[in-house]
Amino acid sequence: MTKNEYLYNLKSELSGLPETDIAEILRDQDEYICEALRSGRNESEII
Repeated sequence: MTKNEYLYNLKSELSGLPETDIAEILRDQDEYICEALRSGRNESEII
């Protein structure tokens, strides 16, 4: 699974929450993944 697939699936699972909450959670997850990638981990390890 790629980062984009993960975030897409997460967004689907979070449906029902307010859009602002969903956006914040997706931003946080994206930031975590990007930081982990910069530290040398690969996408499959992170996801």
